[in-house]
Amino acid sequence: MQVFNAELRAALDDVAAAMAAERSPLQLPSGTTVTTCDGYLQQSGGIDREDPELMAALQDYVICDSLALLQRARPVPLAPTSAGHALATRLDFRSFPSSRGPRVTAQAYTFETLVDEPLAIDANAATLDAADWFMRVERVAAADFDGDGREDWLLWIGDDSAAGSYRSFDAVVIRDAARAGLLTAFPLR
Repeated sequence: MQVFNAELRAALDDVAAAMAAERSPLQLPSGTTVTTCDGYLQQSGGIDREDPELMAALQDYVICDSLALLQRARPVPLAPTSAGHALATRLDFRSFPSSRGPRVTAQAYTFETLVDEPLAIDANAATLDAADWFMRVERVAAADFDGDGREDWLLWIGDDSAAGSYRSFDAVVIRDAARAGLLTAFPLR
């Protein structure tokens, strides 16, 4: 397993503290309110992740789902690749909800084809930083998450309008990321 994101690496170094840390209160459909990763992971079934009322609070719990996934992960040899370039050119935006959804067509469904400005690409991320919109798709870890012996990626996706009309921060998994072709995102929950 390899962790590329400093925040996630620090949380993984002291999982017990990260799981017990106080977070924004999140009221679950059952009426229960949770404020820690431990409480969230024990009670989080049935959450509507598209509910605008919950989206802001859920952003604080992405690290909880990420830590839970990493604790079950198996090490795997990593293929040499520029994840940032792959995320810009091969990630299928039809496979997960985002602000780019209304722009998706049969011909335009990757990050680079859904934006009007150039993307900033580094080893682990592709980022749109425009005057009216910020979106970052970042590979935060790589390991075997599904037990098939192949390299999978854990992504964090931050998607935020400058006007405040849209804000999302979520985690998804790319299975078998080293294979050729489009990369499909799967929700953690």
